[in-house]
Amino acid sequence: MDWSKASHLTFVPLAALAVIVGTAGYFMPDIREAAFFKPQRAHAEAAVLQLAARERVFRRAQGRFETFGAASMDALQALAVDRQDWPSDNFQFDASVTAGNGLRIRALPRSEAVQGLHVGAQMYVAELTPSGGIARSGWYP
Repeated sequence: MDWSKASHLTFVPLAALAVIVGTAGYFMPDIREAAFFKPQRAHAEAAVLQLAARERVFRRAQGRFETFGAASMDALQALAVDRQDWPSDNFQFDASVTAGNGLRIRALPRSEAVQGLHVGAQMYVAELTPSGGIARSGWYP
């Protein structure tokens, strides 16, 4: 085998590998979105909607919303939230009363999860009306 033939045998796989790596690098944001961020977002949305349902029940029984901060998760016990499948590894939650006596529930991404590319740097917010209905919800940068 001469030098020319050996260099072609090395060059072709390296060129193919470069094309594969380049293509994967180009589509990596889409792959990360579909494989990591989207399932975590769906999990956080479900948790906020579960909190909203529990808050409505609590308001009917107690006449007020249960508020809590991101550091205090004791309110989840008062709301009887099942924390077994709770996305607390990647998100922290808080609830505060709005100016119109409604409630704002937020799923805030943890900084470690954002830095580790487990979740995107967005928070999910759901605002409840004083009657308990969801006025608006969505992801905010």
